[in-house]
Amino acid sequence: MAALGFAALVIGAHPRPAAAADVLEAAPVEVETGPVRHVVVTLNKSRTFKIDRPFVSAIVGQPDIADVLPLTDSSIYVQGKKVGTTNISIFDPKKQLIAVLDLEVTPDTASLRNKVVSSTGGQGIQVSSANGEVVLSGEATDAVAASRAMAVAKGLAGDAPVIDAMKVAPSQQVMLKVRFLEVSRTAERGLGMNWTAFNGRTAINTGLPTPGTTPPTLAGIFPGSNATPFGTLLTTAINGNHVHIDALLTALEDKGLVRKLAEPDLMALSGDTASFLAGGQIPVPVVQSTSGTVPTITVEWKSFGVQLTFQPTVLNNGLINLRLTPSVSEIDTANTVQISGFTIPTLITREARTTVELRDGQSFGIAGLLQTTNSNAVAQLPYLGQIPVLGALFRSADYQKQETELVIIVTPHLVRPGAPGNELQSPLDATLPANDADLFAMGDLDRKKLYRDYVTKGGNLNGPYGHMLEPPDPPGK
Repeated sequence: MAALGFAALVIGAHPRPAAAADVLEAAPVEVETGPVRHVVVTLNKSRTFKIDRPFVSAIVGQPDIADVLPLTDSSIYVQGKKVGTTNISIFDPKKQLIAVLDLEVTPDTASLRNKVVSSTGGQGIQVSSANGEVVLSGEATDAVAASRAMAVAKGLAGDAPVIDAMKVAPSQQVMLKVRFLEVSRTAERGLGMNWTAFNGRTAINTGLPTPGTTPPTLAGIFPGSNATPFGTLLTTAINGNHVHIDALLTALEDKGLVRKLAEPDLMALSGDTASFLAGGQIPVPVVQSTSGTVPTITVEWKSFGVQLTFQPTVLNNGLINLRLTPSVSEIDTANTVQISGFTIPTLITREARTTVELRDGQSFGIAGLLQTTNSNAVAQLPYLGQIPVLGALFRSADYQKQETELVIIVTPHLVRPGAPGNELQSPLDATLPANDADLFAMGDLDRKKLYRDYVTKGGNLNGPYGHMLEPPDPPGK
């Protein structure tokens, strides 16, 4: 079998195991001391080995893994071509086997480690080779550095598999404090003038019910409104000669402010995902298949309320990368869908998706999620309602405005778990259940702990309990 090769440097002075990261430099050649010896050659690089007995031929088991070229009758040149293992058999002039080199061609882990370190900026990641595989071990500063090291190793290792044996540095737990603030403002104004006239046989009215009934609601006077007039004035304009004319003046001004608040605290490991839901789920029928004339209907649950999904990634120097998906939704019964006898409400949803980078304790806010609805409605008698000034006596006007704004404030913190034995305080630590006297006499469902409760039951006090004696004065004072 023909052996090919190129001139190479000779290294080694005594028998020793060869490492994959050895740097080639001028040195004495290795000396064969046994029939089988394990040698390592870096991929696309060469080494020269010394054989202590003269030989005439060298045969490589897998020529696609390495090129072998005898330089002299006591030295051999080997160049790695492909990651893998093979052997080299060496024969003397009598065709007797005098030595076997167990050859392993490994990736250039020294160069690969330099690339990984320069790309991630961390010195804790180690690169080694085992059985033709590149192994990344050691400690990465954060999840991003570990992911980047894997990407660099896979790109430079060629066909060699890359094994991730790294661990991420501790203190990678992130607690996210979130405040959802929703403010809803409503304003409504209305002014209407309505008339009723009748003479016992004929009745004429504008927006009013038939004579003798109760006053109408604002919805009957002001189009688009569902409120009742706050102020009404009913007067009789004419009452005589069998003619009765009444005038009704209605007025309304309504203002409202609603504030909704949720403050969840979520915790997740760096690179993991955490979610939060304060709300509920509604059933939605879904047609899956049709067998004959009867469809098969299943129920799918849709979530609504205050929802949050976030994925933190701790970067270098404590910088926290956050991927956030906050959402606020509510059931809208005014707009429903009728399907096969089912009444399905719709959902009003406001959702945001963003990625930010913050340090521990810094905050940011998502605002401007504003929804505004304005409506103006006018009901009037034709022609008469369009007369300037006097036309106000023959029309009713209504104005409605509704604004809803959502504000989300987010603050991340790097946290550690509590030490063993340190119990976390709960909201019930400062109170005790009420007894019969507290409940029936005082109307209290619970009561605060007294000092004697702290002494007898622990509370938050750390002993010793009792009077603290003053230390004696030093002598001579």
